[in-house]
Amino acid sequence: MSVKRKILVIDDDQLIGLTVKSILSFNGYEVCTADNGASGIEKIFEYNPDLILCDVRMNPIDGYKVLKILKDNTFNHKIPFVFISGNSSIGEVRFGMELGADDYLVKPIKTDELITSVENQFKKYNSLLEIGNKRFRALFELSPNYIFIFDGSCLFEVNSSFVEFFRIDSQSITTHTIEEILDPISYESIKDKIQRCKMGILEKFNEFVTVILSDGSKLDMAIYVSRSEKNVGYSLLLGLLIPPNTLGLQFDHNKLLKELLLSLREENITVSNQLTQRLSHVIDTVVYSRKIDLNNFFSVRELDVLQLSISGLSIKQISDKLQISDRTVERHRAHLMEKTNANSMVEVIVFAIKNDLIEL
Repeated sequence: MSVKRKILVIDDDQLIGLTVKSILSFNGYEVCTADNGASGIEKIFEYNPDLILCDVRMNPIDGYKVLKILKDNTFNHKIPFVFISGNSSIGEVRFGMELGADDYLVKPIKTDELITSVENQFKKYNSLLEIGNKRFRALFELSPNYIFIFDGSCLFEVNSSFVEFFRIDSQSITTHTIEEILDPISYESIKDKIQRCKMGILEKFNEFVTVILSDGSKLDMAIYVSRSEKNVGYSLLLGLLIPPNTLGLQFDHNKLLKELLLSLREENITVSNQLTQRLSHVIDTVVYSRKIDLNNFFSVRELDVLQLSISGLSIKQISDKLQISDRTVERHRAHLMEKTNANSMVEVIVFAIKNDLIEL
């Protein structure tokens, strides 16, 4: 049984949203609806749609801002995006297409036009994916590093270097999980980041970990994880393992643990294996965890900058609006990204929406 294509409909007119949903559902699509731009942005990252139908005229976040946020995100920017609007003026249609929309449907929407547009977008999207997949396949197999594709837990595919290094049967790769190839402490230190990456809150991350080989031996490595291209019905992550000696890296975690153990022994304190593991876990917790106090998480000025960024204003426009320098605006934006462990303002906006840190 084939997986249904998922379509997200964003429209503040709930009647139109339900009508479009009924038409698409009848034609074999799985449909999710959102009745405003903020909810639509959140569901893009949670629902991982294969296509988005979005109304233009919505408040306070209209369809143009939704599209801009989508195009600024490296993972979701290729999702087909179709505007639906009651305005059929040439100027508005041209403006929407120049922003990067794939099509423009005018209300009232005719059933045949809706289905034709959806089918055409999927055909174009599939062609682009096929081209991208061919290029990725060449790099995937030729890389000497250990590459794996996984859903946050189970492995879906690995390259030949990974198979040889871990001595895993490539025919049964889907029975293995990322947790199996990492020691427990390393897995605990990154599992939250894996989940955040899968949800779209975090675009990518890298850490030092210890892997477990087939003979039970352990090796320190650097792991890189990022969101991969989304497949129909589900999303996957791309992982890369690199031996630290190839990067000239050293593990501060191990150095800190050794210094701590040496200090304890100098004080004639007996250190058991169990205590060593507990100390190692404490170090990981201190180094990798970020306890977030959502109360007063952003300063007043940071909230001002964030709200204006959501409104689509440029750095220059924000500085004029708040009567502060461009550099000060950039500094506030940098603080926002640092506090949320984000790589872009898009990720900051998603984080703020999910944690109710801003009023829309």
